Amino acid sequence: MENEIMPNNVTDNTAIAPEPERKSKKFGIIVLVVILIAAGVLVFILLRAKKTDPVVLSDMANEQKLIEEEKQWKDNLNQTAAIDKDFDNLYDTEEAKNGTDPNNPDTDADGILDGGEIDITKTNPLKADTDGDGVKDGREIKNGTDPLNPLSK
Repeated sequence: MENEIMPNNVTDNTAIAPEPERKSKKFGIIVLVVILIAAGVLVFILLRAKKTDPVVLSDMANEQKLIEEEKQWKDNLNQTAAIDKDFDNLYDTEEAKNGTDPNNPDTDADGILDGGEIDITKTNPLKADTDGDGVKDGREIKNGTDPLNPLSK
């Protein structure tokens, strides 16, 4: 009986497992390996997603800061424009008081902004030639002469 081939349906402990059982074990091992590989890949992706490069974080923070600064600058510009529409350093309320045009930064077209004429050169923002000597105030400033003195041409 030693050399005899035993049929598949014999339940001897030394008998070879039936064909369907071997295939089932192989399939189970393959499925297990695939699941383990998929789980490893998933863990790797999740860990990689949580790890963010400090340089990237720093760049993102800097970009956010720049966006906030730009918004603040635009807000300030809009507030200034509402107060000084022509950006001549003279508030619109002062323009009304002085008779200058709040929509024209140089009402008398002499080359000096209205705010500069009132606050710095003390020339008349409504007269291109404050001292009446025939030379516009802006030209006198450039030439180094006094726009308030008709004798300094």
